[in-house]
Formats: sequence, structure tokens, C-alpha cells
Amino acid sequence: MPRAFWTLRGLTFLVATLILGGCVGPRVDPPPDFDQDLGFGPEEIQKMTDQMVADILTRVNEATPPRIIIDTRYLRNDGHQPVDKGLIVQRLRTGLMNAANGRLIFVTSDAPADYILSGAIKAMSSANPSTGVFRRFHQFSFQILDMNTRELKWSGIYEVNLSAKEDTIYR
Repeated sequence: MPRAFWTLRGLTFLVATLILGGCVGPRVDPPPDFDQDLGFGPEEIQKMTDQMVADILTRVNEATPPRIIIDTRYLRNDGHQPVDKGLIVQRLRTGLMNAANGRLIFVTSDAPADYILSGAIKAMSSANPSTGVFRRFHQFSFQILDMNTRELKWSGIYEVNLSAKEDTIYR
């Protein structure tokens, strides 16, 4: 047999040994902040949007209610996990409409507006092979921009740390 064959065979054996050997190890219990999954689910969306509604409404105190656009087009998902932006925008818009009592006027993205709400979703993940624990950090940042002056009227960041034994993705 050619020498390259034996070198390739030896390399394959070494890699297989390292991979399989890494699968055996002491059992390590998950950390105390262990969650059931890593998906950014309904509970997190409800909590985040409720906090946003309360925070935004403490800042709105104009004599003439401003016209605001809240649309999925202005919420970017820069993370690696799919997130239904419509769920976030719908819940936020509905929460603000119900709580604003006329302090805000909600318009579609093709109408003239005083303000626009935009944001970005970011996520970082890590996995510990020795424990089998996955971790995911989600950051949702939002801002309200005055369309006339380009002044930021409000900004908020909402963060969630999750850990689980299996990686979960909501679709």
C-alpha cells in the first residue's frame, strides 16, 4: 500500500479517537440559571414589549400627539436565530395603542409621520462540549427617531440570557 494511504488511515483513526474520546466525561449539572430551551419565546416577547410600552409612554408628553410609524420593515434581525418580527411589532403597537389614550397617533409606513420606531435584534451563542450546555444571549435595541429634526427621542435595550441542554429554534 502507498504511504499516503497509511498516513490518511492513521489520521482518520486519530481524529475518530479524539472525537469519540471527547464524548465520554464526567457528568456536569447545568448552571442554576438553566432554562428549558434557547428560543426567544412568547414569554420573553410579552415581558419586553410590556416594558417598552411603559417606558415609551413615560416619555411622551407633547401637546399635539405625534404620528408614529411602527412597522416590521424598520426592525432588523442581525442575529443568527429566526425571530418573528411581526409578533414583536404587533404586540408593541397594540400595547401602545391601548395604553396611549390618544397621546400617540399610529400611521402606516406610507403616511407622513413625526416619529419612527426602529430597532435591531442581535444574538450570541456558545456551547460547552464538556457539559453539553448551550448559552444564548439576545439583545433587542430600539429607538424612536424624530423624522423632522433627526433627534433620538427614546432608546431602549432589552437583554435575555438563556441556557439549555439542547439548542432550540422557534419557527
